[in-house]
Amino acid sequence: MSAWYKKELIRNLVDMHIPNGEGYLEKFSPAKYAENIKNSGASVAYIYASNCLGLCFFPTKTGIRHKAAERDIFGETVKECRKLGLGVVGYLNSWGSFVCDEHPEWSVRLQDGSMMRERERFGNPCPNNPEYADYFTSLVRELVSTYDLDGLWIDMVGIWAPVCHCDACREKFMREYGKELPTGDSMDHPNYVDYVRFKGRSVADYAHRIRRTALEAKPGISVSIQAAGALKYAAHIGVYDMEYFKTSDYLAGDFYTDRAGVNAISRTLYKLTENLPFEFMTSRCTGLEYHTSNKNMNDILCQAYAAIMYKGAFLFIDAIDPDGEMNAEFYKDISAVTGALKPYIPHLRYDETPMRDIAVYFNFDAFTHQSGRVLPSDKPTARFMIKRLSRIADALSKAGLDYDMLTPKSISELGNYKVLVISSLETMSEAEVEAVRAYVKNGGRLYISGQASLRDDSGKLHDNFMLSDVMGVDYDGHFDICPNYIAPVTENREIFASHTRKYPHMINESMVKVKASGSGASIATVTLPVSDVKNHLVFSSAISNPPVNYTDSPAIYENSFGSGKVIYAAGSVEGDAHPDNAALFAALVKHLLGEASVTLNAPECVDFTVYKHDTGLTVNLLNSQTVYPPIKIGELSLSVNVGDKKVKSVSTVIGTEPKWHQENGRLSVITDLEAFKMIKVEFE
Repeated sequence: MSAWYKKELIRNLVDMHIPNGEGYLEKFSPAKYAENIKNSGASVAYIYASNCLGLCFFPTKTGIRHKAAERDIFGETVKECRKLGLGVVGYLNSWGSFVCDEHPEWSVRLQDGSMMRERERFGNPCPNNPEYADYFTSLVRELVSTYDLDGLWIDMVGIWAPVCHCDACREKFMREYGKELPTGDSMDHPNYVDYVRFKGRSVADYAHRIRRTALEAKPGISVSIQAAGALKYAAHIGVYDMEYFKTSDYLAGDFYTDRAGVNAISRTLYKLTENLPFEFMTSRCTGLEYHTSNKNMNDILCQAYAAIMYKGAFLFIDAIDPDGEMNAEFYKDISAVTGALKPYIPHLRYDETPMRDIAVYFNFDAFTHQSGRVLPSDKPTARFMIKRLSRIADALSKAGLDYDMLTPKSISELGNYKVLVISSLETMSEAEVEAVRAYVKNGGRLYISGQASLRDDSGKLHDNFMLSDVMGVDYDGHFDICPNYIAPVTENREIFASHTRKYPHMINESMVKVKASGSGASIATVTLPVSDVKNHLVFSSAISNPPVNYTDSPAIYENSFGSGKVIYAAGSVEGDAHPDNAALFAALVKHLLGEASVTLNAPECVDFTVYKHDTGLTVNLLNSQTVYPPIKIGELSLSVNVGDKKVKSVSTVIGTEPKWHQENGRLSVITDLEAFKMIKVEFE
């Protein structure tokens, strides 16, 4: 099936992470498995050839065979799925507890010499061990050569420890860098930055080898290698080398998050993937650990709609019972979700481009570990990209602003956007710094915050921001007290709403201390409490830490550089979870943006995308309410800049037809919204 993933957008995966044990998988029926997938409305089955324990479900000559797989469970399931007209993707897992038991010398090792297997259920063989790499790629070759597969999906590729101290890593790192492995996992620790590069490249090289092996065994097979780890656990895995993302025909990952997380993840995968659609995967249950607790079907439907509106495919994950049975009723129930998606699939186009004025830029280096000089109070979660990016997504979405998520892959595209957002990106390469400087100089508008550009990609921590000339401020340390307050210099309800100098915005972190050096001006300054929240002896209020000490240090500084404009925020306003600060961030972005290409007048729960192509537009509207079923929105309006294009027709794929008119180069659409609506606009 040539590029099957462009056509088959509803998929299923059934986790089979079952160990060897009496009675385990004894009731597994390949025919019932295939019947369940067919009943669900999915068109492609991702079938386990091995699980995260390293146990195989086919008669392998290479790997460790599950005791219940005396017959060819995998092969029989492939045949049954083919009988029912389903596409088939083989699933392999790079983890292996039983593999590490048999070959402890292959395991990732912590600094004390212990294996992850000794502490957890899971074992992580190290990709840098040549014997293990040979073993796993032989398993890939064996599987792909033996069975009729449309694709191969590889899970858990990575080095799942901050630093792996196995003999293979130690020898390879010494050979390549002439250094010992770092004994800490901070960017300030000797050799750690080199190790980050080493680990990222090692994992990417391993992923490339897996891909080459599969394609040599079966030219044309699709290969996708789990991408979720880069966004979930960047500080721990080391799959953030940009080469890693080139090893998949389409990026895919399993995510368990809310509306804002879905938005941020989908936009990131959209810009990172080599081919569309990317694949958004999520479980049928509340979380993978909730084996019997299904999500509300409307919740699943909302995420399914979100996947296709951001140009993705939707995959739902189930988990097998230990005895091998599946909940057949669930597969019948979810057909309502897949059935609701299917009418829209023929209308999806991948030659469209989104109409987005705003780009949020990040790289994977800056999320490994920051210096720790200025960190938010939720430090344990600050390293996880999804948390930071989700807060940005939530603020922009609720403000009715559409946006792209850019990474170094898209650094050349900065000029396509009116506003660029850089959120406390401490580590930036010289190439990134120069690209941002050129963007602003040529008329771009930049929101930048926190410690952005203090460290280069060699790990060197600079005395000043590398972008200080652009930002108009110089680094001068940081405030030791937490929380800090952002006090407006003058009342400005458009930006600060009801907050004033006496009652400023509170931000739950210690902000950067800066000195103005540009031609701009502070629109807010830092105000401090009497003492840090941890000081139990000195305070001005026993429960809260009110603003008391006013300073002249800029909290928000507006600067001009070249033909562009910049707003620098000394604290990561966009990373704060409080609605007041999310609103402040959105207001600052709107202040920079001016007139948007697309504006939406609707409740905060509505998400939208607008894509343009040669002959028209596609508008998607999603009601993301947290009540189910969602309450119908009686009327919302969308305005799109169509320039000199003359609109011929505006129609919906399903649902009531919208009202519309065109005036002064803008198209106005008025419609209602239940759950999801796709509107097609045709030009003359």
